[in-house]
Amino acid sequence: MNESCSLCCPSMTPVIDDTAHWQIRLNYNQNLLGKLLILLKHHEEQVANLSEQEWQQLHAHAQHTTERLHRAFAPDHFNYAFLQNQDRHVHLHVIPRYARARMVAGVRFEDPDYPGHYSVPGPERRASRRRFWMRWRSCSVTPANRAAVRYACKSPSGLEVQARARGSAVSVPPERGRIPGSSGRTA
Repeated sequence: MNESCSLCCPSMTPVIDDTAHWQIRLNYNQNLLGKLLILLKHHEEQVANLSEQEWQQLHAHAQHTTERLHRAFAPDHFNYAFLQNQDRHVHLHVIPRYARARMVAGVRFEDPDYPGHYSVPGPERRASRRRFWMRWRSCSVTPANRAAVRYACKSPSGLEVQARARGSAVSVPPERGRIPGSSGRTA
């Protein structure tokens, strides 16, 4: 741990997954819906110094977060970036991009620069951890709930859906908005 590193210190950024080497954190600024960080849990400034095990776990997290974000918000594209200009600590930005606006929990999220480079800094939007977490959990795929999650995340009906895992049900309320031009998929 590096005491002068903002990513090593305790953060108010919501941690949505925590594994041996990495944390997945929701970026508080949701100017691009679903924007996440995959953060190395120990201080390292050089991506090239990652161990083989850290690389393998990072790859698995990148695949997993992409799948879950795709199921939750149906982005049209993803950007992945190791920037480290302000925070010299290995972390991967996972940035969903959208051709059309999305309505989530009554809030309209737009990506006005798509498909070009997004504005830096973009207009700031704060996300409700609870609402994001509910959507994120509803799109978690395990062998036990694979079919239910596919239905929950792609249901054109907008009906309340339950993803069953280990005998318990996770209720996912339908979102109010629909993705424009999406054949009725909810955002």
